[in-house]
Amino acid sequence: ALMADSISWHGTKTALEAAENYGLVSAEASEKYVEHMEATAEGHIRDIYSEKELEQMDSIEEAAYEYLEEHVKVSPIEILAVLSELKLIKVDEAVWSQLLEDEATDTLGELEQ
Repeated sequence: ALMADSISWHGTKTALEAAENYGLVSAEASEKYVEHMEATAEGHIRDIYSEKELEQMDSIEEAAYEYLEEHVKVSPIEILAVLSELKLIKVDEAVWSQLLEDEATDTLGELEQ
């Protein structure tokens, strides 16, 4: 999963499910990540629409889910960062250093092309 530049919301949930199956994250951690992202999307929906527009929606939760499905693309490193920030997993400093170094190297490689 860390090989992809970014993945869709569906891809994110599929990757989390695979990580659960391999014992890399707990079902609880995966569920809390999804809840966090859904709450973040709901907040975004509330920020970008007027009160009148919000009142006309069938469901803010549904609009947030659609937003996640249609617009959100995250990198595996971003997923790891959120899981870590939420204290759902612990990522060793050496792992962060290596991931960020690899990311910087990839970015430089893209700039040179």
